Amino acid sequence: MFTIYIKEIKSYFKSFFGWLFLAVFTFFAGLYFVLYNLFYSNPYLSYTVSALMIILLLILPVLTMRTFAEEKKAGTDRLLISSPISITSIVLGKFFALATILLITTMILVLGALVMMIFGPVPMVETVLSLLGFFLFGCVCISIGMFLSSLTEHQFVAAILTYGVLFIMYLVPTFTLYLFGEDSWIYAIMRYIDITSPFNMLFGVAYDINLTPLCGLNLKDIVYIISIIALFLIMSGVAFGKNGFVIKSVGKKKFISKIAVIFILIAAFVGINVAVNFADDKYVEYDFTDKELVALTDDTKSVLDTLDKDITIYVSGSEKDIDDFESKYLNNYRKYSDKIKVEFIDNKDNPNFFNDYAEALDYGGLLVCTKTTDESGKEVIDKYRVVSADKLYVYDYGMDYTTGQYAVNDVSIDIEGQITSAISSLISDVDEHIYYLVGHGEREVPYTFIETIGKGGFTVDELSIMKEKDIPEDASVVIVNGPANDLNTEEIQALQNYRDKGGKLILLASMDVDNTPNYDAFMEEFGVVLTDGTVIESNSYYMYGDYPYFLLLDPVYNPVTADLYNSKMFNFFAQTRGMETKADIPDDIYVEALYVSTGDSYCKVLSQGTSLEYEDGDETGPFITAAYASKYIDGENEAEALLIGTPEFLNESLDTMVSGANAKLVTDTILTFTDVELKSMIPAKSMSYDPITVDYGMIGIYAAICLLVLPAGFIIAGIVVAVSRRKK
Repeated sequence: MFTIYIKEIKSYFKSFFGWLFLAVFTFFAGLYFVLYNLFYSNPYLSYTVSALMIILLLILPVLTMRTFAEEKKAGTDRLLISSPISITSIVLGKFFALATILLITTMILVLGALVMMIFGPVPMVETVLSLLGFFLFGCVCISIGMFLSSLTEHQFVAAILTYGVLFIMYLVPTFTLYLFGEDSWIYAIMRYIDITSPFNMLFGVAYDINLTPLCGLNLKDIVYIISIIALFLIMSGVAFGKNGFVIKSVGKKKFISKIAVIFILIAAFVGINVAVNFADDKYVEYDFTDKELVALTDDTKSVLDTLDKDITIYVSGSEKDIDDFESKYLNNYRKYSDKIKVEFIDNKDNPNFFNDYAEALDYGGLLVCTKTTDESGKEVIDKYRVVSADKLYVYDYGMDYTTGQYAVNDVSIDIEGQITSAISSLISDVDEHIYYLVGHGEREVPYTFIETIGKGGFTVDELSIMKEKDIPEDASVVIVNGPANDLNTEEIQALQNYRDKGGKLILLASMDVDNTPNYDAFMEEFGVVLTDGTVIESNSYYMYGDYPYFLLLDPVYNPVTADLYNSKMFNFFAQTRGMETKADIPDDIYVEALYVSTGDSYCKVLSQGTSLEYEDGDETGPFITAAYASKYIDGENEAEALLIGTPEFLNESLDTMVSGANAKLVTDTILTFTDVELKSMIPAKSMSYDPITVDYGMIGIYAAICLLVLPAGFIIAGIVVAVSRRKK
């Protein structure tokens, strides 16, 4: 086999066609790489790889057409068959030679991935899987081309046959699906010749040019791909050696035994595929996305680990009606816990199934429930939660200035958050109310933050003390989100009464000290003194960009910061006021700093024209920017508060810069204050990718190299080789 392999490799690089193949491929690989990856700042190579599938279909037949047809045309096939080399070695030697050429082209794509790493983070696992998918797809095309080449002695005929078969297998199944539908018998047959769908997970299912592809591995597809390659290689050997000369050379009995072995191998491949297809997807499908878009989080696993009763998830629609993300999540829930059962209810067969639980449930909507047995021994739904399909995704809209219309800026997957929240609420008795103060120009509490808290089983409502006259008795936590105007004496008294009953508070300081003296005084009752101005950080390591009043600070370990501390996340404090611990703290008050600026920081009252440089008289740090405080009321009750120096702490735009760490601090504080054991506040997972940054000058340079220099180099090398061979 090695002799054939070396001979074939040399023949490709001694001919002009081998170099032409590399030149054409490099040109198109460079074109798609520059357009999809560099121009769009997209770090996912799967977009380029998917586009190159059609290029492989166009150029691979040029190489495969000569594998066996040339041998037959030149009459060297008999010499090969009569040599000590087996037909298996001949076929494998030729196949691995072509696979090596394909591997060289794959390495060209690897260079593209290395280039992207210069300009930003690249999801390596998805990149490797995409390259694996590209290589395996090429191997499938090679095996088909070799088989068709073994049927004829004319290279041109072999190329035409290969083009025809590959494009039929590439296009016809998709057209059949669109024309006749997924349930048609025609598509049921044609889908078995589809050579592209097994590569969807490897290449990444791209939903939009601005969205992260879903990339993973399905063992069913891998077995199918390997089987297809092996099957066509076996048929290539049979077709190449199928003549009377072979029977004479090996003997009739031996020839028959070889044919029998071939049929046994084919039957074995078919049997393995049938067996694997009976396996549940949850055992053979794996998510390798860099953002773990469909992987269950630790929070979900902690909830599932506590299950002591069966949970049934009824899905509105048949299994084929729901999208890939929802399907994979449901499989992951079943895979992780045998307490989770998933049943699909086709609305065509059971149009009234969900009527008792929801007014309308679109395809993909969920009914999450527990069951009990009635007196007749029949299972009936006991407790349930409904998750509508429109809750599974969160869409962020913004102005597209190229079209002047609103467009989707980002799509976030909230499937896990919604399902886990529903499960958590079914198995726990959480009945907690969170109130946030309104009526004083407070910063708006983001809707996504309210949704996240709601997933934990909490009820979230706004509160106007001026209207209610007092804090409701069922308040578990009260949030005051940076009022712009002061609270009156009665409102402060209401907060004090709530605190003195052991209440839990999250207090964000106001920006303008002159407007909120009453509120500032209330915060200071927890043992701190607020600065009059904004903390300015002169240590660039703790600054965001060139803005000294934007601080990036690491947490001090505390039960409310434990997850952030262990994850090595930092928080964003924008124009924050500082705090210092009072020198004469009463014995019943405890204060612990959670975030602290450096000793190089100082404090200034910012106004138009104020210098940000340190000046004599400026108060110097370090300053506390967030603190945990508690006040012992009696032997049983303890008031607790999270004190934050900036009213912009929950600002979504700023929070995004630290991957949601600010919102996480507040949600973790709520969970700690309420002593809720099941942490099911799972935020939606953004599908947007983190872009690489490439300036247009560099894009031009790479375009010149990929589209001109490298292809021209391969063409020149091919011409030199062809000319030198003619001279010999």
